[in-house]
Amino acid sequence: MEKSQKIVVYGIWLLVAITLGVTAWLYIVQKDFTFEVEAACDPSTNNCFERDCSSKDSDCPPDNLEHYKVYEVNAATFQKCSADTCAKECENGEVSCKLLQCGESSEDACSLDPEASTQ
Repeated sequence: MEKSQKIVVYGIWLLVAITLGVTAWLYIVQKDFTFEVEAACDPSTNNCFERDCSSKDSDCPPDNLEHYKVYEVNAATFQKCSADTCAKECENGEVSCKLLQCGESSEDACSLDPEASTQ
């Protein structure tokens, strides 16, 4: 190989190594990403996401939550949660969470009609 070809190849390998290093730093060390976790929700008092878990073909999680709320939790603080739902920690303010509201997306199936509740 010529000298200019070697420089290009080494440059590409250097860029690949830098990209892998930065990605590893963000995702493994800093845990700079979020989880969406589901927690039980009472549809009589809250606007909850809902799904039908009565049929065997339904796409339900193992806990069969039909009415649930969704929290967005940073991966770096997720280890502070005592359960996979993080509900207790999110509601007490021990972990910084964002409650995703049902009805923000047109595909959401909600226990209450968000259009009716705002009128």
